Amino acid sequence: MAEEVKNTQEAEEQEQQAQEAPEKGKKGKKKQQDSITDDVVRNMSHGVLELGEPFTADDEEISELRFNFMNLTGIEMMDAIDRAATDKGSAFRISNRQALELFIASAAKETEGVDAGDIRRGLSPMDSVKAVQLATVFFVTSSQAGNARIKR
Repeated sequence: MAEEVKNTQEAEEQEQQAQEAPEKGKKGKKKQQDSITDDVVRNMSHGVLELGEPFTADDEEISELRFNFMNLTGIEMMDAIDRAATDKGSAFRISNRQALELFIASAAKETEGVDAGDIRRGLSPMDSVKAVQLATVFFVTSSQAGNARIKR
């Protein structure tokens, strides 16, 4: 589990560096896009969120939620994002509510004995903030890594 948290932290740091890197013409832009790879996305797409405030589901205490965004299908991912959409949205941004729904979908699929409703009812504000961050980093890095797969 410590390795999964380390991978997520490394991916978050790489994402932040990529966003802070100045764009210098096309050469600089290409370098920035290449800094986020599919391997980075895969490494940070899964883990275990240890809850600061456990909750109960079916009389069982839930103290951690497993997540793996890569195990969602494209339809499951879009359904989760659309569930929270208040407008048509954008393929380039994700709202906090959309990110939370994306995390909930992933965690419900990966955590035995918990469904999406349990997570929506039980996730504390403190844990929700981290869940939003994890899903947002996944969404943004996936988009950036995908840029390398577009042939021009």
